[in-house]
Amino acid sequence: MIFGPDPSAILLLLLLMLLAAISGVGLLWVLVALLFAPLRRHLRRNPRRYACLIALALVFVGLGGVIWRDFQRIDDEQQARQQALNPRLQADLHLGELHFPAGSQAHLGTLDPLSWDGKPQAHGLESLKSIELPAPLEILGLPVVAIDFSPEYDSSRVHLEHDHFVQGWSCAAGSWATFRREMEDTYRPSRWHFSACGLVPGVSIAGVSWPAGTVVHGDGSSWMLRAEDADNLDIALDGLQLVALRMILDPQRRPERWEGQLAQPATLGDWRYPAGTRVWGDSRGAWLFSPTDKQDAVNLRSGEKIAQGRSILQRRGSEASVTIKANSEVGVIDWFVITPQ
Repeated sequence: MIFGPDPSAILLLLLLMLLAAISGVGLLWVLVALLFAPLRRHLRRNPRRYACLIALALVFVGLGGVIWRDFQRIDDEQQARQQALNPRLQADLHLGELHFPAGSQAHLGTLDPLSWDGKPQAHGLESLKSIELPAPLEILGLPVVAIDFSPEYDSSRVHLEHDHFVQGWSCAAGSWATFRREMEDTYRPSRWHFSACGLVPGVSIAGVSWPAGTVVHGDGSSWMLRAEDADNLDIALDGLQLVALRMILDPQRRPERWEGQLAQPATLGDWRYPAGTRVWGDSRGAWLFSPTDKQDAVNLRSGEKIAQGRSILQRRGSEASVTIKANSEVGVIDWFVITPQ
């Protein structure tokens, strides 16, 4: 069940504020009318009518003033709570294995000592969610300028000031290095385990010069390099130019398989693949090309076309050997496109 403001109460408050505004305009008109003799005479000829209207207007203006004052009080309380949840440390703070100097900008989870179900919980500085540091702090040997303890319940991340190697990966300055952990180890980085970061642009891994925006993810048993979230990517791999690439590496960081999308048309043997064609590869040199609904693959010798729904399997160095299969047979998923009738 989701609780929220009562819509009827909100409408009533808006109506009262509208009536207060109209009443205020009416009272202002009466004050202006007193400056002109004809209007003063008209008011004197109808004293009871105008007295009732003025009294009613004063009531609505008073109610509007009370509501406005309450709104201001609520706004002030919210601002005060936000300031309390985002304090700048006036003294050094020690949490677990971490030491934060005075002047750090902290962001807290809650000020409430009890949870929603009435149980005691960490609050105030003990519920630190993230912090920005006035000067780089060394954590796990890394130059860190900010820490986020709660991107997820089972991970924390640190913001790197300089390029730095993390478990052999060249992590870029300004990127977040993410670490897996247990909840009870939130403030004990000695028990964190590296899992992701943004790579230094141009670093060479598995024969690929990885561009800016490349991210490495993993848990030690396998790793994935992903370059697909930046504009105008052009990645070279075994003679192919790719606009997006994901590569899976084994624990020794040797490539096992990869998937990408052609940035430029490619010709292998008799087959011509247009830009945008999806392509998969593995460590044994097998390449699987899957056309999209934009443009077909074409056999330059026979003119045969392969459209979305089928894939072409070729092997590097043996372009003449070709196998054509339905996507369902090789595990390629085609997204359904619904068009209006």
